Amino acid sequence: MYFMKGLNATMQQKGGDIMSCFIQNSVSKVQNTSDASPTEYLIYQDRTDLFRIPIQSILYLESQNYMVNLHTPTAVYSIRITLKELENILVTKGFFRIHMSYLVNLEHIVHAGVTDVELDNGEQLKISRNRKAAFQQALYAFIDKYQYI
Repeated sequence: MYFMKGLNATMQQKGGDIMSCFIQNSVSKVQNTSDASPTEYLIYQDRTDLFRIPIQSILYLESQNYMVNLHTPTAVYSIRITLKELENILVTKGFFRIHMSYLVNLEHIVHAGVTDVELDNGEQLKISRNRKAAFQQALYAFIDKYQYI
């Protein structure tokens, strides 16, 4: 696949340092044959395996003990990277930092309350009081992209 070729070339340039490759190549566009628009992926490697995760399938990211847990509907992946680094990459992809520990995919929010949000899988995440106003603005801007029935 094309993204693998680019990732391998970067790994060779960086001496096989996958985390350097992850930061530089974390968002990879791959043309999906059944869809006219490209699907974007987050690519990372743990000690033994290489993972390619569609960005739109990510529910939220959680910072915990110097690791980031990436939550999808089917699995949780632990990545050794800061939430700030991922925020810098994903903020333009529809993600917002609602709390010091959470970066949430706005597309998966089904209910936003005063103190928390509910995701389409039923999980609830707390919203920081300091981030509430900015979150509401970001959510409204995100919603404005869609047509209402």
